[in-house]
Amino acid sequence: MSLILFGIIEAIFIKNKEVVGMSFMLITTIKTIAVGIVGKVYILSQNITFEKWNYFTLFILYLLFETIVIGRRLNKTVFLMKKD
Repeated sequence: MSLILFGIIEAIFIKNKEVVGMSFMLITTIKTIAVGIVGKVYILSQNITFEKWNYFTLFILYLLFETIVIGRRLNKTVFLMKKD
């Protein structure tokens, strides 16, 4: 799923650098909803507290790592200013 995210972000980056941040937020929101639904159906339906905290902790760490990687990619970008 992350490779698909990076591929989409890279394609958007090549076409229009100004909307990469908004696209990342939209894709991450969709992915969060999808993972939340899967988590609720399969993991959170069980009554094991450790599994619930482990699931949420790993997912938060994953989102943090993904955001750092995309942020570093965007920080390497040189935006050209248009002169009037």
